[in-house]
Amino acid sequence: MKTLIKKYSCFISLFILIFFVLSTTSFAHSGRTDSSGGHHDYQNKSGLGSYHYHHGYGPHLHPGGVCPYEGGSVDSYVPATPSVSISNQPSELYIGDTSGFTYSVQNATNDNVSVQSSDESVIKVNEDNSLTAVKEGTATITVSASGAKQDFTVTVKPIPVSSIEIANAPTEIQLGKTQQLEAKVLPENATNKNITWASQDSNIIEVSKEGIISGYSVGTTVITCTADNGVKVELPLKVYEVFPEKIETDVEELELECEDSELIIVKIFPGDANNKNYKMQIKDDRIAKVVNNHTIEAKNDGNTEIEIVTDNGITKKIPLKVYHIPVDSVEINDNIKYLSFPFSENTVHSYTDLNIDATINPKNSTYNNLKWESSNNNIVSVTDNNFVIKGSGNVVLTVNTHDGVSASIELQVIDLNTTILLIGGCIVLGCICVILIKHVKK
Repeated sequence: MKTLIKKYSCFISLFILIFFVLSTTSFAHSGRTDSSGGHHDYQNKSGLGSYHYHHGYGPHLHPGGVCPYEGGSVDSYVPATPSVSISNQPSELYIGDTSGFTYSVQNATNDNVSVQSSDESVIKVNEDNSLTAVKEGTATITVSASGAKQDFTVTVKPIPVSSIEIANAPTEIQLGKTQQLEAKVLPENATNKNITWASQDSNIIEVSKEGIISGYSVGTTVITCTADNGVKVELPLKVYEVFPEKIETDVEELELECEDSELIIVKIFPGDANNKNYKMQIKDDRIAKVVNNHTIEAKNDGNTEIEIVTDNGITKKIPLKVYHIPVDSVEINDNIKYLSFPFSENTVHSYTDLNIDATINPKNSTYNNLKWESSNNNIVSVTDNNFVIKGSGNVVLTVNTHDGVSASIELQVIDLNTTILLIGGCIVLGCICVILIKHVKK
């Protein structure tokens, strides 16, 4: 029995020894202690906080700065207060800038550090606790750790326009032309790139809000491009005019038959001349005339010139000859039904249809119009080449051409009643003659 008790006593003593060893070494940490013999324990594995001591003993604290294993004592214990320090913090940022800053925590009870912005729409806190300026305004940045905190204020400013360049800046523009101006705002990341275009004299050059310039009159003025912050650039510009120097036509000389017409195509050079207006005229307007400032209408035989003159005095002359094909002869086409025997030749009565016309030779004569006239309008009148019998007697009908060639026909017009009496008399005389002949024969 004594032997059994002795064995158990040895076992219990060995267990106590092992427990003591473990209790003094289980909270040992890798790494070196500091000059005070202390060691950081941020994960608080020892249960003593984020900092404790070893220096040959188990993990322990030094209340009031005195080690309890070395016989020291204190009247009262004052724990260390956590605090946050900040340095290199920005006070101003421009929109789009990103900036870091430095912070440290003293006497921290844990590793948790929080960085927050009072207005994320002004300043955003990134995952690495750096700051990004979002828009114009002011925000407060607060760093918190172990119940302690520190803050600072940052003002966000817009990126100002420093200069403006006109990329394709011309020195002059032609009258009546337009051109797009392109402004480059610097720096490229400027916050407000709004610009305003203006002309010193819009009567010379007008500029649209998009920067399109238009030359309205000859002269010099200044175009200004201004940013909202007042930065501007000025562009002196001259408006010039291009004048006609030469006239070209599709014909160098012209020959026209009377009553014909010809369209003349006129081109003014150089092609970009501002004022291409011209006037076309005939030196002798008895020979031809100008219609709609581009068409020549021939009137009478002769030679003259077509003159084309621009507003600045450039002139071109085109020789013009006008002619006509004359009538050689005219023939009367007589389709009248004349009275027969016992009437004389070309005799008609008052109700006869005067079916008369005429043909000219050659057929391509320029003037083929015919004009009829009567030697006695009381017998036969002529109106618009229409014939009307009005009385009896002898009359001559004459057809005239433009060239003076003419032809005539003579008619004898008798009254219808007289015609009936004559015919009746002839019949009676005929009958008497027949009777006499028969009587003589008996």
